Amino acid sequence: MKVGFGKQDITPDLRPPIPGPAGVDTEREFILDDIWTRALVFKNENNVLILVAADIPNFHEKDREDLIEEIEKVCNIKKFKLVSHCVHMHQAPNVCWNSFSMINKEGGYAINEEYYRAFLNKTALAVKEAFKDLENFQIEYGEAEVKGIESNRRIMGPDEKIRLRGSRPSKKLRELPEGHIDPTVRVFYLKRKDKKNIVWVNYNGHPTATGGDAAPFVSGDFPGQALRILKREKPENGYIYMMGPNGNLNPGKYITGDPFKLEDRIKDRDRMGKILAESIKMAINKAEKLKMGPLKFEKERLLLSHKEKDFPTYKQALEQHKEAVKKMIEVHKRGEKLSRGGKIRFTHRILYYYKILENGKIPVYISTMKIGDLNVVFYPGEIFLEASDMIRKNFPGKKIFTIALCDGLFGYVITEDCYETKRHGYEYTATLLAKGSFTAIVDKSIQMLKEINKI
Repeated sequence: MKVGFGKQDITPDLRPPIPGPAGVDTEREFILDDIWTRALVFKNENNVLILVAADIPNFHEKDREDLIEEIEKVCNIKKFKLVSHCVHMHQAPNVCWNSFSMINKEGGYAINEEYYRAFLNKTALAVKEAFKDLENFQIEYGEAEVKGIESNRRIMGPDEKIRLRGSRPSKKLRELPEGHIDPTVRVFYLKRKDKKNIVWVNYNGHPTATGGDAAPFVSGDFPGQALRILKREKPENGYIYMMGPNGNLNPGKYITGDPFKLEDRIKDRDRMGKILAESIKMAINKAEKLKMGPLKFEKERLLLSHKEKDFPTYKQALEQHKEAVKKMIEVHKRGEKLSRGGKIRFTHRILYYYKILENGKIPVYISTMKIGDLNVVFYPGEIFLEASDMIRKNFPGKKIFTIALCDGLFGYVITEDCYETKRHGYEYTATLLAKGSFTAIVDKSIQMLKEINKI
């Protein structure tokens, strides 16, 4: 069994400025810090598994198909399995070409095709680098507590209604309790004899210390800062970070100073990055050897129902999109800008889903991975923290990574209680999935983990 690591810098030069994840009128105009795409390749006699972790906001099903083609071309390989993971950097450029490009065709500027193609190529080059880096390895596992970064953003008010503590919250919201989080960073330490060791990191943290409000700069946020610190202080390792379920989390409580001043955002990024880096170093120091075993990997597709109320017919979706295009053109004629991408940001999403629906349902992908005592679950979308909680409850004592935003899905996967009127909140309005989707996804992941572990 061998593993290899590769990475490529995907920081744009911003000539011209490049739209962010909300699309139209959200251009990134300057660089705060760099962003990267990273890859792990696991290889034995019969299998090749490629894991990509990119500092991008989102990446959809059709975009993943483009990435597979690019990897095949650049690496000259046909038979492999892939998990594409977004670290969900809100301040990175938009790379969801197969959905947002329809806005470009309507005269908007929602995504930069040149950057998208460059991203695909650089990610494939990171994979190629990982193939060249292959070497036998042993696995160690460590974990450590993280304090002062994440908080739960869904706050129950005195009226029993949910309030959102956003990423740029008021002082009053910051004073409220931290709420339910997972304060643990987990590390699989892949140790090799003749090449750099690889530190594979998993933390349930929403990376919005610098953004979350379409600010006009590029940043890898606090995870990027943590990896820069580690690279500087412990250069004997390569580092790859993957984000855990955190759809109901953010750093809101621990934002300091003026949340809208750039210098205070930088201070938050640096402080949280240092906290995370120190916790990762503690986890490495505490790491203990795990039993090795063969590489096992399974990917399954679920077809999930969408919300009826918020999912118009195709004819209605076309009309809504037509009106949103009209509004965009009118706003631009006045020399103004759309706020956070405007309504067209959402109307195009429905049309994209009509391209991928199967029998009227939304396809999502769940994967599980096992090497000896190492276990990983790869979830779709911005799934809530409770998905990770349920895995750990069902598999006590096992060394498990839970990773979100894998292999597509546009938006949130919310817990069943969020469908109750008083508990709706922002995430309910943003998801297209019907009630029961969270349970279906988590139940399937538990079943797959049991099967891969022969429980």
